[in-house]
Amino acid sequence: MKIKKTTKLSEIQDSFSKKYPGLKLEFYTKQHEDHDGSPKSSQIEDDKAVSELNIQIADGIISTEETRRVSDVEAEFKDKFGLHVQIFRRSNDLWLQTSATDHWDLKTQNGKGIRSTEKSTS
Repeated sequence: MKIKKTTKLSEIQDSFSKKYPGLKLEFYTKQHEDHDGSPKSSQIEDDKAVSELNIQIADGIISTEETRRVSDVEAEFKDKFGLHVQIFRRSNDLWLQTSATDHWDLKTQNGKGIRSTEKSTS
């Protein structure tokens, strides 16, 4: 996923969710610890450009290959761009922070999220 200074957070979110419809990204003002969630109060509105969050940001690429662990993707956002992200997984009609399953890869997380919405209501 290519990220430029002018890229809006919503564009990153849309690109990620197109690839992983059972997952979503949210951006925060602070980094969360391993296996901890991020408080809603520190969530950032998605209409901001990445350069508004980090004025020293350089254009770059984030690897979102399905074999990557959630924790590694979140760490790469921090290390490369200074952006604090939390990946969420769909669970029926809810979105859950993946904090307890950060060691899962994106494919596993996404599959679980998609399956949660496919259960029959009969």
